[in-house]
Amino acid sequence: MISQWGKTKQKLELKVPNGTKVLGFIIGIRHLEEDGVASQPKVLKVSGISSYGVKKVDFQTIHELQTFVLPKVQNKTVLTFPFVADVSAYHTFSFDFVSSYGGPKQLMAQCKVNLYR
Repeated sequence: MISQWGKTKQKLELKVPNGTKVLGFIIGIRHLEEDGVASQPKVLKVSGISSYGVKKVDFQTIHELQTFVLPKVQNKTVLTFPFVADVSAYHTFSFDFVSSYGGPKQLMAQCKVNLYR
């Protein structure tokens, strides 16, 4: 399992080791104590990134795979999402937390994302 807490509250990238087939992801939902569900991420865009080059990355392609509307859930809930398409061409996955249930000015709680095989 490949996992990481978001370095920022809005975006997270996970690199996949060579030869690893990823089937989906698991997200641990968190709420800020003082704001509750308003701080929960609502919209999540997931993109696949492929890097090309011999000794260094010469160029990358980024494809938006799917946009998810996360349901309102209790703090520390774990949700699982399988990828609906073949994602074997991607070496990195980007998770962009677009908005929260509290609106654009609301601070968003950090979430943990795990890729599963």
